[in-house]
Amino acid sequence: MVHPSAKLASGFETSMRIKDRGHVAEGMYSNYAKHGPGSQFGGSLSLKVFGGQTHKIFYSHEGSKIDVLKKHSWMPPASKQGLTDQDIRDIAEYLKSP
Repeated sequence: MVHPSAKLASGFETSMRIKDRGHVAEGMYSNYAKHGPGSQFGGSLSLKVFGGQTHKIFYSHEGSKIDVLKKHSWMPPASKQGLTDQDIRDIAEYLKSP
């Protein structure tokens, strides 16, 4: 909670951002495919988005930008959520309770 990007859970290591024709999609990499001869036409990425749904994003090679966000957590750090050190201790104690 304090530094969520310090160690990412298994399956959440590959965050991606796709920009294509003024649209932006962000999520977790799930699958990748190329379309067209020599992949000149474009491709698709399946992204797991917030809420756990998977969306297939189609893009063209011309004008598209795909960024792999290394060591990126979508969860903001505790300080950006307005949590104090005492808040973190309280949450940790609550999680330890039966």
